[in-house]
Amino acid sequence: MFEIPIGFEADEQSDLLDGMQLGLKRLGLHEQQKLQQDLWDQSSLDEEPDTWTLKDQVTQVRAIHEQADQVEDDLRLLKSMSVETNVGGTGAPTDVFPEVFLQTKTIQQAQVLQELPAWTPAVSAEYNTIRHEKAAIEPITEQQIRVMEEDDSLIVKRIPAKMVFTRKAVSGQRKARACACGNFLQAGESSKTKQELREEVYAAGIDITVLRTMLAVGARRGWKAGTTDIKGAFLNAPLLQRTKTKTERIILDPPKILSRAGIIPPYEKWLVTRALYGLDISPKSWAVFRNQQLNGRRFLSGGAWQACRTDQNLWRILSEDGKLCGLVSIYIDDILGVMEDGVLQSCFSDLSQLWACSTPQYVAQGSVRFCGFDISEGSDDRRGFLLRQEAYIDEILERFESEHQGSLRTSREMDPLQVKLAQKLIGELNWIGTRTRPDIIFAISKAAQCITRDAVLAVEAATQIFKFLKATKEEGLRYVANPDSFGKHQELRVPRKEALVEVFTDASHAPDAGRSQECVHVFAAGQLIGWSSNKQTMTSLSTAESELCAVLEGVAYGEGTKCVLEEILQVPVQAVIYCDNAATVALVTGSSNLWRTRGLKITMRYLADVSP
Repeated sequence: MFEIPIGFEADEQSDLLDGMQLGLKRLGLHEQQKLQQDLWDQSSLDEEPDTWTLKDQVTQVRAIHEQADQVEDDLRLLKSMSVETNVGGTGAPTDVFPEVFLQTKTIQQAQVLQELPAWTPAVSAEYNTIRHEKAAIEPITEQQIRVMEEDDSLIVKRIPAKMVFTRKAVSGQRKARACACGNFLQAGESSKTKQELREEVYAAGIDITVLRTMLAVGARRGWKAGTTDIKGAFLNAPLLQRTKTKTERIILDPPKILSRAGIIPPYEKWLVTRALYGLDISPKSWAVFRNQQLNGRRFLSGGAWQACRTDQNLWRILSEDGKLCGLVSIYIDDILGVMEDGVLQSCFSDLSQLWACSTPQYVAQGSVRFCGFDISEGSDDRRGFLLRQEAYIDEILERFESEHQGSLRTSREMDPLQVKLAQKLIGELNWIGTRTRPDIIFAISKAAQCITRDAVLAVEAATQIFKFLKATKEEGLRYVANPDSFGKHQELRVPRKEALVEVFTDASHAPDAGRSQECVHVFAAGQLIGWSSNKQTMTSLSTAESELCAVLEGVAYGEGTKCVLEEILQVPVQAVIYCDNAATVALVTGSSNLWRTRGLKITMRYLADVSP
């Protein structure tokens, strides 16, 4: 095993362990891949493989991994060292090596137990919240549980609870969250299918295209933006019943860490009285309760909340005379407001009167984070918002470089590990590409098409995209107050305005002698709010057909955006679509009379039905 030299300073020890850990991991990965290649080479020969040599190699690889695990343990121990701040030794411990948290990080319970004194205040605060402030649980005894079980009108279900530990982004603040292990609950006496039961408890989040549309409108009007979050949001809501025939009572066995920390006695049990985290019905309980409280509510300055029908998480803020003065989107317990400056403060003040909320953060004062976005005002003189994911990109790049940089090309045969790795990498890239980076969405689509056919190629493609992101991580979407009326190169035929939806479509006909690749860009209020790039679902026999399929996809996307924009603005919205293929334009406008395009003209009838 490796030992830490006693004469080294703390910084030198940390650098040494970091280097040892990274080196051993890379060595272990290299040896594992070399062994895998040897196995493939042996299996391709008619001779029987050298079993003893392979066993020796397996033993060596295991030893390397054990050494890497030991180095990780030593590093964790070294970083958990603390110093006393007071001479008397009674001061609070501080981390010798404070970590930088770019994203909120989940901490394993084993690590929490090693640092229990540092986590006890967070655990105690969570218990105080659910027990006293929110009254989400009620301590009961085993005798009381037996009495309820004997009552024929009740369905008593007993499940465990757990604590989820996190360190908050940027600040690194410790946070503990008590959760019920809702996966232990059975469906009960219901005859409904699992899908029907899921639909009964489903609560949607804000749609990402709707969110971008809201920001585009706000930027064009010169509104301000800010965020806040509702503390313990679920715990404010009464728990909806999961069964219709009998009253359900849910009993929890509390997490053991509470008794270890001396916060509760070991025999205490909990009766759930509110929408505790972890129960499948809790998100819907909160959504129903929240919407009931907000819809039609008026705050002191005269503004009023009005729910949108197109998305239940989008709200219009109306002035006293009924004019639109702001928009609010809600993602579970996070609130993003985009509205006139004075109205924004009044809205957040009203929310804090209704529920306990965090201190609001305003885009004018710096970047804020909401639903995976980093929202800022930008650095130039054009008013508006800049949407990026720089912190998330930094985190996945750091993880990618430490975990996958040493990966080698092995065999073209199907390898479940390579497929899983490709799915993981492309999933992370897709989170970025579908939110703030339309410039990489085509590359992600092409890489995703290779996952099961050639996972190694998919990983290589993902690696190239990561390299591109590393060089351009500061890029993002910009929404401005004065977009170009006819486009950057004066190429548009309809001048841009607030009540306008523009759809741009294109298709590459059979690039691999198979199905065509299409793309769609959607603009609302002159700003890019939606995009897609994917392989078409059927094989097109001509360029015109592939372009027509892309137009149909664009019309569907544009129609949904038009409905959202019309509800936001409460005025008729014009929609236009741009296509660069003359044959497709002739089909859509009805100027083509060729018999061979009769089938396409039938498909085109759909466009005539949805066009005004």
